[in-house]
Amino acid sequence: MRTLWAALLSGAALAAVLGGWFATGRRSASAEAAALAAAPSAEAGRRAALLAAELGARLEELRATEDQRPYYEYQNLYHDPRGASEGQSVVPSPLARGPADPLIAVHFQIAPDGRVTVPTINEEVPELSAPGRLQRDRRALAALRARAADLRVGAGAAAASLQARADPPPALAGPAGPSARHAAQQPAQQSPEPPSQQQGQQVQAIDPAVYAQNAAPNQVYRDVQAQQRSGKRAAPAAARRAPAAPPSPDPIDVRIDPLGWRTASLDGGPRLMALRAVATPDGTLTQGFAVAPEAIGAWLAQRAGDMPAALLAGAPDDARPSAPLAVAGSAWRVAVDPGPAVARAHADGDAIRRGFLWRFVPSAALALLCGALVVALVARADRLARQRSDFAAAAAHELRTPLAGLALYGDMLADGLGDPERRADYARRVADEAARLGRVVGNVLGFTQLERRGLTVSPRPGDAAQAAREALERMRPALEHAGMAVAADIPERAPARLDADAVARIVQNLVDNAEKYSRGAAVREVALTVRADGDGVVIDVADRGPGVARELGRRLFRPFARGACDGGPAGLGLGLAMARALARAMGGDLVHGARDGGGAVFSLRLPAA
Repeated sequence: MRTLWAALLSGAALAAVLGGWFATGRRSASAEAAALAAAPSAEAGRRAALLAAELGARLEELRATEDQRPYYEYQNLYHDPRGASEGQSVVPSPLARGPADPLIAVHFQIAPDGRVTVPTINEEVPELSAPGRLQRDRRALAALRARAADLRVGAGAAAASLQARADPPPALAGPAGPSARHAAQQPAQQSPEPPSQQQGQQVQAIDPAVYAQNAAPNQVYRDVQAQQRSGKRAAPAAARRAPAAPPSPDPIDVRIDPLGWRTASLDGGPRLMALRAVATPDGTLTQGFAVAPEAIGAWLAQRAGDMPAALLAGAPDDARPSAPLAVAGSAWRVAVDPGPAVARAHADGDAIRRGFLWRFVPSAALALLCGALVVALVARADRLARQRSDFAAAAAHELRTPLAGLALYGDMLADGLGDPERRADYARRVADEAARLGRVVGNVLGFTQLERRGLTVSPRPGDAAQAAREALERMRPALEHAGMAVAADIPERAPARLDADAVARIVQNLVDNAEKYSRGAAVREVALTVRADGDGVVIDVADRGPGVARELGRRLFRPFARGACDGGPAGLGLGLAMARALARAMGGDLVHGARDGGGAVFSLRLPAA
């Protein structure tokens, strides 16, 4: 009952502790894994906002820089009014070799008549085109020309405030001629106040002669080349085509709107562009540049870390965290993909859960083992308590029987009772009961030594036949008086390594067991045989009793184990345990088996001398 209660209480305690630990630990591991899984998305949102702000600042810096670029640099050739040259002269534009900033894919200009040009390609003077960019810029030029109508911007306040302060510039042959003549026919108007509402607008006052050269730079270039080939100083083209009236000395105002961001479709996809309107006497120009997607991608890749980032057009979606690009007039956003980081976070979360299980399972197994050990200890203590109780009862019975015989026959001898002729028999009974009492006490003392690991023997070369013969002879009178037949097959000598006292105790215990368990047998006989077996000696003790049940075979040599079921002869259950312990202490062993024809046989094996 105590074992059952110990098992129930231990199981309930372990279930409560382990269950609570598992629930809290699992919940904590799941929460930590969930936090890890959510962290990449939050970090992606933070990085998207940071990248959008940085990229917006970078693009605004680029736009501000390009805002200061003179309008005539969008051509392949131009006459620089700030230069020191006089007369007809043109030089390559700073943009003729391509944009200096890697974020710009291409600069372009749309003329009032819709013609699109890029500074790197001079279609009228092909040798001035940038050789290293021809293929790429031709594709860009074709795409720009296909979308020219959508890219043009209105002049706005620039056109409204445009006013030619002087007579029109001298007309040049080429594309600028009709426009210049048209400007000369317009009536003069009073210049309005500078438009303060157009923040950032520039007004460039251009000399009419400079304006004329920038209106037809290719014609000027050809004239200069022809002059150099002829070696003559030809009159300027403007002078050769000068009108009857003298040219006006007043400069021409060119008003330039600030660059503004705009999204346009180009090459089948949205592109971010910066566009501005330039109001000239010949009409409104559209100038600007397209941002290079691959350069933006490289810029983002350098700063995005382990999360891929991209610049996308349109409204945000739920697929990736994003932040709007911090530039005015742009419908773009920086999106950061947390997918790889999320996958790593999920893997780390699974590792956290597995780590908890790796910690919990061994600890739980150890706790269960400890609980089982506690229950086993309680069960052992309970079993030992029962064994002590049984041992006390059996010892009392075992001691009471020979003591009763001693008292009876001692009183008869002392008081002269009984048949005087049987006094010798009475004395023999006293001796037998005393020997039996001695064996019981010897087994108890031996078991005490065995429990305290104090059982010692002194094996030495000796004669196993003599030791067995002497032990049997000491017991023969008691056996014959109990009606037990004794059969002995003992050779003259049987050399072996043994302790004679230990062999005597073993043989006496085996013979005593044979007598007790054969009392109800039809043939009451004990047989003792000493024989050589290989290099050793075997002493067999056999009887004609009921034998040993198979289910008792494994625990037969354990202390307090009995070789019979309930109803068998009384005993302490220590004899066989003591006998095997003594046999193994001498280097031998004690085993049991079944005797042919019924009964049990116990074999003491002793090593050779």
